[in-house]
Amino acid sequence: MKKNDTNVALIFGIILFIFALAFIIIPFPKNPTSWISFAFVVVSMAAGFGIIKYAFSGEETLRSKFYGVPIAKIGIVYPCAQIIICVILSAIAAFVELPYWIPVLLSVVVLGAAAIGVIATSAVKVVVEEREAEEREVTKKVKLYNLDISYVVDICKDQELRKDLTKLAEDFRYSDPVSSEATEEIEQRLTGELADLRALVEANSKQEAADKIGKISILLSERNRICKAFK
Repeated sequence: MKKNDTNVALIFGIILFIFALAFIIIPFPKNPTSWISFAFVVVSMAAGFGIIKYAFSGEETLRSKFYGVPIAKIGIVYPCAQIIICVILSAIAAFVELPYWIPVLLSVVVLGAAAIGVIATSAVKVVVEEREAEEREVTKKVKLYNLDISYVVDICKDQELRKDLTKLAEDFRYSDPVSSEATEEIEQRLTGELADLRALVEANSKQEAADKIGKISILLSERNRICKAFK
């Protein structure tokens, strides 16, 4: 993300440089209205960069990034709107004297609208990230089981036993991934049985390992029934 931040900062910097250069070299009268509007353009550029950086911060997941897009759009639209205000007011002020409060008020209103937009859209992003964190927590146990059983399959030297282990690994892969308080006890038993199975396979105790596979399969089926009952 640091590289992306640098790229975004460079883009905003280039746009600001070009706009500032045009603002200075184009021969039109410079007055408080134009200078105030220009100052808010600088503010909008800095804010736009901060908004985009915030939009894609947090959880490194596709869903989180997707919900960050509406926030990033505000980071683009706000500076564009402020540049348009600056150009229009500067053009008007070149022919008609405008009180200083007009550019201040318009610029503050646009800034406020951008802030409200960020707050509103970021609320959705926060909810999504919280749900993703919860999903990772409740599915962590089964993911660990899959890792454990995959390792046991890999270290098994007996081809017949390996077939039974592969079938058990498939059962784990397609079992209900969501843990809960209701499955806590049986999952503790599964953790212990898997540790025993690993030790038996490492010791090449074929018959005992086969019996352990049957026991684990029964426990896994019971866990799936519990998961289904509490949905």
